[in-house]
Amino acid sequence: KNEYFDSYLLSESSLFVYKHKVLLKTCGTTTLLGCVPPLVAYTKKFDLKFEWIGYTRKNLSFPQYQVYPHQNFNQEVNYLKDTCNFDGEAYILGPLSGDHWFIYVWDDCDRPMADSQDRTLNVMMYDLDDEATQIFWKKQGPRSTRLSISQLWELLPGAKTHDYLFDPCGYSLNGLLFDAYVTIHVTPENSFSYASFETNVRTESYVTLVRSVIAFFKPKRFSMTFFVDEGALLAKTHIPTDLV
Repeated sequence: KNEYFDSYLLSESSLFVYKHKVLLKTCGTTTLLGCVPPLVAYTKKFDLKFEWIGYTRKNLSFPQYQVYPHQNFNQEVNYLKDTCNFDGEAYILGPLSGDHWFIYVWDDCDRPMADSQDRTLNVMMYDLDDEATQIFWKKQGPRSTRLSISQLWELLPGAKTHDYLFDPCGYSLNGLLFDAYVTIHVTPENSFSYASFETNVRTESYVTLVRSVIAFFKPKRFSMTFFVDEGALLAKTHIPTDLV
């Protein structure tokens, strides 16, 4: 933790708790939306008010393994509307025949949108380079593995980090840099290797950061999302589209 927020590693998930917001990023078959009803109960207990709820994800690589309420996007939307009583709006970005992104937003915020400068960069990488994934296996020995993974921390200069190397493989890391977080999750198995990098750090340009992440993991393909509030756009935040 630091003076701005608390950070938790939860297996293949990360949780960040600020004074005014909670962010939860999960992987695999975690039933993420199950946390919403308890959060609603806590807000009522402490006389707090929900301003905004956002749920986003990419189309699933293995949808057949998901359980309720994550078996499809319609089910997720209905769960948020019917079970959680958040009557928001659902969107799909990108081609249905290829990689696409699902978004559900419920907004009851009465503050001007220009007041918020939040931004979130998410890079999802697939079919990682074999050499890059070797360091996320314990078979080469705990000490040599930790020394190799320390190369990854160079992507987070100045950040306070905590991480976990799973047995026999897999890796999760959270980094805290003032009021910004960085989270990395790696699944190194060759047949379905995957890594994700997400941060809300504020910088004028994200191009160098994205290029460094891609250069480290060397994926054969990747998807990237970048969400920015109106205040961040007014601050002339550079959208990382010129990566080639």
